[in-house]
Amino acid sequence: MRRTRICSYYRTLLTSSTDKWPEIFRMNRNDLRRVDLNLLIVFETLMHERSVTRAAEKLFLGQPAISAALSRLRGLFDD
Repeated sequence: MRRTRICSYYRTLLTSSTDKWPEIFRMNRNDLRRVDLNLLIVFETLMHERSVTRAAEKLFLGQPAISAALSRLRGLFDD
């Protein structure tokens, strides 16, 4: 039952106009220009690996580079 409510919530968000979206889903076009698409690769790997060390190894980067990318992502979304 809970999954149905969540799915219907997101379906409503996707089909409604953007002025009804919660603030967390809105992003200014200028903000989108600041997004480095490489950060999405780092994010996906972090979510899959659940470890900065393993994500760094998989992407052939150092841990500080992954941490810096995560920090930039958190800054973009005010987390």
